[in-house]
Amino acid sequence: MADNDKPDDDTKPKAAGQPAQARKAPTLVAADAVDKGREVVEDVSERVNGFDMQAVVSDLSSQLSDIRSRLDEMIAAPLHTAGELVHAAQHEGSVAARRAGRQIARTARAVRDDPVPVVVAFGVLALLAGAVVGERSVHHRR
Repeated sequence: MADNDKPDDDTKPKAAGQPAQARKAPTLVAADAVDKGREVVEDVSERVNGFDMQAVVSDLSSQLSDIRSRLDEMIAAPLHTAGELVHAAQHEGSVAARRAGRQIARTARAVRDDPVPVVVAFGVLALLAGAVVGERSVHHRR
């Protein structure tokens, strides 16, 4: 069957004596489409009757705006706190580094000026370490 020989709408029953390959004029096809479109619009109108779509859309928009604001706050607060922590850590780190640098400089000058106390301190540490290690080895033998 050729494209031009299509039967009418298959869902409609054929009238008796109507040719099987009847053709509709383009204006009749357009009119049928318009009629079906009106039926759809009427059906949709009946289904949404009683709903104020503008109010529904406005309410949804307001709810989405509130959700977005809350999410922005939830994201911004930790980022702000993290930024403050990083800044504080950088500041405290630089302060600690300056203090350690000054202490190292003082210690180096003191050792350079009089190395005897440092040598004595290392000797005492060595004796203490030997005594602790020796004491442990005595207890383990028993």
